Amino acid sequence: MRLHLDRTLLLCALAGCVHQQLTHPRNLQGEGSLHWLVVKDAVGEVFDGVLEIEFHHREVVTTGSVAVLNMDGLGIVVAGDGSVSALDHESTFRLWLVNPRVCEGAPAGLKLGKSDIVADDRDAMLARAREAGVARFITIGATGEFWHNDKAVALTQEYADVFATVGVHPHDAASITPETYARLRQLAQDPKVVGLGETGLDFYYDHSPREEQRKHFRVFIRLARELDLPLSVHVRGAYEEAAAILGEEGKGKVQGVIHCFTGNIPEAQALLELGLSISFSGIVTFKSAKSLRDVVPIVPLDRMLIETDCPYLAPVPYRGKRNEPGYVCHVATTLAEVKGLSLEEVATAIWRNTEQLFRLDS
Repeated sequence: MRLHLDRTLLLCALAGCVHQQLTHPRNLQGEGSLHWLVVKDAVGEVFDGVLEIEFHHREVVTTGSVAVLNMDGLGIVVAGDGSVSALDHESTFRLWLVNPRVCEGAPAGLKLGKSDIVADDRDAMLARAREAGVARFITIGATGEFWHNDKAVALTQEYADVFATVGVHPHDAASITPETYARLRQLAQDPKVVGLGETGLDFYYDHSPREEQRKHFRVFIRLARELDLPLSVHVRGAYEEAAAILGEEGKGKVQGVIHCFTGNIPEAQALLELGLSISFSGIVTFKSAKSLRDVVPIVPLDRMLIETDCPYLAPVPYRGKRNEPGYVCHVATTLAEVKGLSLEEVATAIWRNTEQLFRLDS
């Protein structure tokens, strides 16, 4: 079920209760501390019992002391006076809400950009991932406002095993100007920028007009050919058209990966015929994702990648918590089980595929 929320949406969390939805803010009565998260221009989807909200231009209002809403393992922390200084630098973000509740003892000042969400424990998180066998990390710059690209590249300078892609997500295609591409060309000169993206088409949310998405997707494909960089492609609700554009602009001329693939077998086959790779996220481990697991056998082992889509989509058994790179082993385990191969075979192939596609050791 998809929810179109054209007016202001108020999400409120009472101690011990699930979320409520109202179209206009107003005073509410109830036991426990009341905390409001007021958002505008929201689109929501109920998927497998989880409410997904993606929205822009939010405000936070609280009553009482520091308010902490726990949403899919993420803490939203705002001061009791309603200050939003820790949040308002990011114009867009997406959350999966699972039984929001009031949490105590969470650290104040947690930020909500994809690049910032793990700022307080990034070193520990990377250490856990390395211990789990993850030896290379690719952080995605295209996560909202353009400055996220700069931050992604800056992170690669802090860690020898972190690399980056740069781009503009299809949600933000309408914000692209000639200066955007000039800046992307500059960033792409950094030797640790190993790809362009995310780019692509998202006709599910339609945050940018479809014509803008189509136009800039084509430009990104041409830019990838010019810069000889692979693409990280985001597609939702538009697999057939995305494959058509990729075929027209880049067949045999550009490499890339369809990130967080959620399509069906024919859609996967069309993309594989273009020479692209398919990346699976934690979704493939979900009990409800049988149709996605049905795709796994038809994806050749040398075209298969895995990912987190951090901080979202944590695989089973961590579903509902903040995702992190160390959890990709559970994605690999599921792929191995479905393909009837050993984990070592799948892990070795995925390492080789990632290394070759993004030229991590070249």
